[in-house]
Amino acid sequence: MKLLSSLLLLTLLSACSSSPVVFAKYQRNYDFGDIETYRFYERNSQFSDYQNLSFSFRNSIEIAIEKTLDLNGLTYVETDDSDIIVAYYIVSNSSRNFKRYNRGVRFCEYCLAAYGREDEKRTILPAYPGSLVVDLLETEHERVIWRSVGELKLEEEDNSNQVQQKVRAMIAEMFSQIPLKGK
Repeated sequence: MKLLSSLLLLTLLSACSSSPVVFAKYQRNYDFGDIETYRFYERNSQFSDYQNLSFSFRNSIEIAIEKTLDLNGLTYVETDDSDIIVAYYIVSNSSRNFKRYNRGVRFCEYCLAAYGREDEKRTILPAYPGSLVVDLLETEHERVIWRSVGELKLEEEDNSNQVQQKVRAMIAEMFSQIPLKGK
């Protein structure tokens, strides 16, 4: 009975939690403290072809990322000489599209896990339909050095304000798990 009560309490507490559940992996040998500038792929780049997102939804995601990274002391630049590139993807029911995106950002699950602790090496990042994936890419080879995944849990009846709040909360939680210089 005591175990059942404890499990019920834990379930209730996690249900009341305001922070979204996110998972992250990164290359531990990369010096994230040196990151000062970032950029996104341009709207007319190959990156935009990986998925069909509305202009307003892209803006919601990018503004949330910009605000979070600005709070961490990073500066947005539009030039190719940024320290990192930020990419993102909303997982759909098409695994083929997600694989195409992963190839485009040169994602390597093993590469990120290889630098983690032993128990992290076996952890695969869960990416279910509706999940938001945010990647940081080093600029020399445009390869993922950090990835975070979280389920947005958007509902059809969500208005634009609710969608923006969910996106902002998800992005803030994701970037709380990265060793940036402002931390």
